[in-house]
Amino acid sequence: IRDSLEDHVSGVGVRCPLGYFPCGNITKCLPQQLHCNGEDDCGNRADEDNCEDNNGWSLQFDKHYTKDKYNKLKSLYAFQTKTPECLAGAVPAECICQGLEIFCDAAKLRAVPQVPSNITVMSLQRNLLRKLSADIFKKYQDLKNLYLQNNKIRAVSERAFKGLYNLTKLYLSNNKIISLKPGVFEDLHKLEWLIIENNKINRISPLTFYGLKSLILLEMMNNSLARLPDKPLCQYMPRLNWLDLEGNHIHHLRNVTFVSCNSLTVLVMRQNKISSLNENSFSSLQMLDELDLASNKIESLPPHIFKDLKELSQL
Repeated sequence: IRDSLEDHVSGVGVRCPLGYFPCGNITKCLPQQLHCNGEDDCGNRADEDNCEDNNGWSLQFDKHYTKDKYNKLKSLYAFQTKTPECLAGAVPAECICQGLEIFCDAAKLRAVPQVPSNITVMSLQRNLLRKLSADIFKKYQDLKNLYLQNNKIRAVSERAFKGLYNLTKLYLSNNKIISLKPGVFEDLHKLEWLIIENNKINRISPLTFYGLKSLILLEMMNNSLARLPDKPLCQYMPRLNWLDLEGNHIHHLRNVTFVSCNSLTVLVMRQNKISSLNENSFSSLQMLDELDLASNKIESLPPHIFKDLKELSQL
């Protein structure tokens, strides 16, 4: 999630923009989500190298959440399919079915296709979806993973994810989402990962995340957030373990923003526009292990700003 260029096969003399990585020894940059996706996107397989190493974000995530559950994870975008035959019934011609998992990637879809209601994984990556309407996924109550990255989604109904009571991972990266309405995730009580990087979200409130009582990972890299709420951000996310807000436009951190983030172990705020920090900005983060404030506009630090961070190992 927070892979730096050093975590990838480094391209000699190649500088890639934020969110991209170099293709080995050729002058080609690709979006980070193509790293370790099982396809040779570079042409020289450089994007599929080092997919089993466990450094960077995954090492921290394993350390603080559960090593048993995630230590075999190779990539956010790699599907672990064990059953080759389709168990879901009839599916549209542009989709692939394996077990109870449906993949309709890069099929030029402009709407969510009608597929059997018993599926557990739905992938609609790299399509032409522009909006997520009310109750569009409601019949898929067994769904666990929903992949919607690399579309053109701009509008998300506050009822778009109604009925997804068993969803554990939701990917909305690389779309054009400007805002998410309060309560949009209200039914997602089992959601653990919410990935919304590379959109245009310009504001959030604690109510945006109402209902996410199992969330442990929130990824909001490269959006347009200029400020964080002046109310407790984690009020409805008591288990939040990992928060990444890299590459936004945040200017200031208030004392109250992180006051309810008691389970947070990693906080990434790099490449924002933070110029000032209050002495108690991080005082409630008793479990914090890694704090990243690099590439901001900070000129001075209050004298005791880190005094309560007893578990901090990386700054």
